[in-house]
Amino acid sequence: MTATRASLLFDTKEKLASLTLEEKIALTAGQDIWRTFASASKGIPYAKLTDGPNGARGGGNFNDSVPAALFPSPSCLASTFDVDLAHEMGKGIALDSRSKQCHVSLAPTVNMTRDQRCGRAFENYGEDPVLTGHIGASWTIGCQSTGVAATPKHFVTNEAEADRRFSNSILDERTLREIYLEPFRIIFKEVAKAHAAGKDGPKGQAFGGQPACIMTAYNQINGTSASECKHTLIDVLRKEWGFNGMVMSDWFALHGCGMGGGCDLEMPGPAFQRRLEIVKEHLQKGECTEQDIDERAIRVLDMLNKVAQLGFEKSPQDEKEESVVDQGREKVIRRIAAEGAVLLKNEADILPLKVDSVKRIALIGKPWTQPIQSGGGSANLTPQQAPKAIDALKAALPSNVELVHHDGCDIHPFPASPVTKTTVEFLSRDNGKTVANSTLEKTALGVLDPKPEECQPNNFIMRVSFDIHASTAGAHTLGLTILGKAHLKAHRQDGSVALDWKVQGETDTFEYLLNEFKTAQQKEISMAAGELVSVVLEYEPQQQDGAIAAMKPAGFTVGFEEEKDHHGLLKDAASVASQCDLALVMTGLGPKWEAEGFDRPNLLLPRLQNNLIAQVAEKQSRTAVITVCGSAVEMPWLDDVAGVLQTWYGGQEAAEALVDCLLARGDAPASGRLCTTWPRSVKDQCTAGESHSFPGVDKTGRGHPDVYYDEGRLVGYKWYEAKGASPLFWFGGGLGGYTTFERELKDVRVEEGQQKIDVGVDVEVKNVGERSGKDVVQVYLAPGKGEEDEPVKKLVAFCTTQLDPQRKAAQLTLNFDEDAFSQWDDKSSQWQVKAGQYVVILASSASPQDEIARKDIEIHQGWTWKGIGRV
Repeated sequence: MTATRASLLFDTKEKLASLTLEEKIALTAGQDIWRTFASASKGIPYAKLTDGPNGARGGGNFNDSVPAALFPSPSCLASTFDVDLAHEMGKGIALDSRSKQCHVSLAPTVNMTRDQRCGRAFENYGEDPVLTGHIGASWTIGCQSTGVAATPKHFVTNEAEADRRFSNSILDERTLREIYLEPFRIIFKEVAKAHAAGKDGPKGQAFGGQPACIMTAYNQINGTSASECKHTLIDVLRKEWGFNGMVMSDWFALHGCGMGGGCDLEMPGPAFQRRLEIVKEHLQKGECTEQDIDERAIRVLDMLNKVAQLGFEKSPQDEKEESVVDQGREKVIRRIAAEGAVLLKNEADILPLKVDSVKRIALIGKPWTQPIQSGGGSANLTPQQAPKAIDALKAALPSNVELVHHDGCDIHPFPASPVTKTTVEFLSRDNGKTVANSTLEKTALGVLDPKPEECQPNNFIMRVSFDIHASTAGAHTLGLTILGKAHLKAHRQDGSVALDWKVQGETDTFEYLLNEFKTAQQKEISMAAGELVSVVLEYEPQQQDGAIAAMKPAGFTVGFEEEKDHHGLLKDAASVASQCDLALVMTGLGPKWEAEGFDRPNLLLPRLQNNLIAQVAEKQSRTAVITVCGSAVEMPWLDDVAGVLQTWYGGQEAAEALVDCLLARGDAPASGRLCTTWPRSVKDQCTAGESHSFPGVDKTGRGHPDVYYDEGRLVGYKWYEAKGASPLFWFGGGLGGYTTFERELKDVRVEEGQQKIDVGVDVEVKNVGERSGKDVVQVYLAPGKGEEDEPVKKLVAFCTTQLDPQRKAAQLTLNFDEDAFSQWDDKSSQWQVKAGQYVVILASSASPQDEIARKDIEIHQGWTWKGIGRV
């Protein structure tokens, strides 16, 4: 079933026929950064798009937007292994996007975490295509049940962020199919199944059993831009999978006109690669046809029809973005954050806190008072609330329990902007005359913050003035991020020069918008105690092309940090811990370490956090570490601490969810399982720490990296098991909270039919502990005789079950079909179901040591197939 005639805006074929060539071309590119093309005279409204993976930012910029509900990171959601929670998250973000007048959600992200250094790993659902596909499918179904279009991304092989707009992912077809296209295929299959069963909701029916949109990746795939790759966009997506929705580019990811390559919509607008004169030139040269243009334009019209049930605004000026607080949504956010948290170590039951015997707790670390709720880039938004974890814990504890806090050490790579009166003088680039003035509350200006009307695009410079005050003497630090170039001078009160600094900053507007700190620079400035220094920043914004210049992008951030005795602070923190009953050390990464556009240099906790943990643990044997990060970190101190709780990024309910985990509040706190395998060091991953595997090397002289996927299908736990290696923690691992489960494999039933296989795995689960909890049941499949590069086993089914202690056991059936027995066959370019012996494995993680039971089965028939699979 597709959208009903009554809900349609227009007949797309008739509408297309009514348009001029110029209007058709205009439809294939956005009109601005978040909206599609509109024509009032032709009765074509615009759809509004919004990031993103953990919330609906709306039309605001990355660092300043109307407050929105900030959900946990996708890596946290995936670690719940709970498809119902994925559905609720997709639905919740979609409903919040409607308060921002948006029609399309630019999520979910279903790329694979093959190397934990990837700056965007926190946006992924992990390393396994089956987990990723099913979580992504439920998210998509939940989103589209509200009438809001979902956009699985990034299609495909965008697993590194360094130079991502020009990098080239090099991999064979079998690896492409079985690992990187697989989660997308699963989404298509599961969305189609929900539609066929009428489980996509009345509003979701409008999408016809498919995700409404697909977003392309930045990178090349075996030498061809992902936004113009006919193999993936036409051969696979359109022909094999039957996709009838809209393909859009990631922002600035279209590297050529691409009308014949399968990408329907260039984003953002105004058009850059699809400017009218460029497309007409391609037409004249025969590099595209009018039929190509028609195919692109009609997909955009189809998308408008699908979201028409939501209604449209007449113009951006008519939009009224709101921040709508919903208590039900907040409960979902809190539950995902609490149940996605993974308890990795808990010696002597240091957790949950025993408030009847513990009277003094040391809270070590800046995240206790400076919340880290999300990673950066597209995940950035202004949350509706940002409560402090220390306040949430204090409110939950008896009044006789004392909390003693110490910052420990810095986390972020860039000093904070001082809150000081900052004057900005805007001058004409032509004649140097002042055209406007403004005042800022701190030493920072967002790149897309409104600029005075008097400033003409590409024809203004800025003079920024402010004072900084040092309370102590020392070699202090000034930091600067800037789009363009600047000359910073700092004068002492006697007129002498304290610092004279010329800086060439970022030249790419989009990269600066996503993460201005990627090209941050720092300089030492010596100051006396109590000294005041006056700073003047002469700033020349980066010159822009016409379409971008109209937005008048210009931005800077100046940070200031006084010199500290860092090692003395660590010693002080350890001393505080030694005087308490136990210590909770909160560490992390955050948006300046995990964001799109760059990758982490290593897997270490940044700055002196590892030293902090080691010194605290040396003085306090009862130390538990809380890691707030979206992907793996090395833990050289693991043997020295009593407990480890991995919380990921918990969103705006992170503080309350953390307290749920620390005090065992709720039904299943800290019951998550890892959605990735955590290495002991960066060299232990499937990329082996080799630069040609990640983030890539330039072997062809292009000036951009080639990324070799040499590990093939052996990604994550599959690599470790095939190589006989031992990671720090396995995929699917975790203590599962504060109770104990017993699991028994009762039966495995195999039904074979005409080109179909249905397997049912019956499992009994008992909660034999003293608290309620949620178990994650995992079923793997191993070939009786595998090929050399074939995984030893792979996840084929999973589910969760909530159980109270000592109650009746849960009787569960986990199902999988012929997809699990299929491998991509290069010779026939089809999926091949292989007859033979297999082993069904019930396990509590991917670790060979966590196998619970196994049963041999035999598949008697084999065949080949194509498409999304049996619905």
